[in-house]
Amino acid sequence: MSPPPTDPRAQMAPARLLEVQRVNGQTGLAVFTLQPESGELPEFTAGQHTTLCWEHEGQPVVRYYNIASAPEQRGRWEFYVVRVDKPGVATPELFALPVGSRLWLGTPSGRFTLERTRKRHLALVATGTGLAPYISMLRHLRRAPQSVDAVSLWHGVRHPSDLGYRDELEQLARSAPFRMAYVPTASRATAAERKHDPALSFGRVDTLLCRVLGLPLPDDPRGAHLAPAHDRERLRAQLPEGDTATFLCGNPNMIRSFAACAEGSPYHADLVYEKYW
Repeated sequence: MSPPPTDPRAQMAPARLLEVQRVNGQTGLAVFTLQPESGELPEFTAGQHTTLCWEHEGQPVVRYYNIASAPEQRGRWEFYVVRVDKPGVATPELFALPVGSRLWLGTPSGRFTLERTRKRHLALVATGTGLAPYISMLRHLRRAPQSVDAVSLWHGVRHPSDLGYRDELEQLARSAPFRMAYVPTASRATAAERKHDPALSFGRVDTLLCRVLGLPLPDDPRGAHLAPAHDRERLRAQLPEGDTATFLCGNPNMIRSFAACAEGSPYHADLVYEKYW
């Protein structure tokens, strides 16, 4: 007879769902904030992920999520989550939990961290909720900026309403203790949305970054266009060849596309990947 399965919650810390902040009023994109029931949360390195567990129909459900909080924040953790309505994904169950629900948090792990490079110029490239580890990194760097000279964050989404953390990132770009650029881009933005938002670029994030860096462009029939509020040469100057590490997180098609276009260039030697699926 096989032994009964081990309950994963036995090795996890109980927590409570403190807040659910819907991004731009969306029902399927939100920031979940959890607080431990007692004590402090474990130490972690900016960029790492952890396991999040909740109960559904009497059974534990475990999923991996990147932590968006700064490592210095030991009293609560944020998770940036999109609802995916597919069998086995379980995010609809998470979105259905009311504030105050009990969840469990695992031990952080992962190597998608700033320790992967010693370069002083960083390009942080994300699609969708792949933004989460960069929020953690930037919140940490705001407190300990000595390791970088310049950071540019490139966030690609389909629609402008999918741009989470935008207010915080725009404020950080103005006040960071290092040179900081924030480049949001939406591949399905309408002409009206682009006209009324001079800081919003158009197109896939990999295509846009390749265009700015002067790399071969991916096969992308719609192309990409940098927002009027950004200067291409200024952005490129923040990403010097030979002293730039490019972090890639999110859709594996984006990661493969940019890596292929960067092959043979100095940027290819300093790529750091994080794939979601």
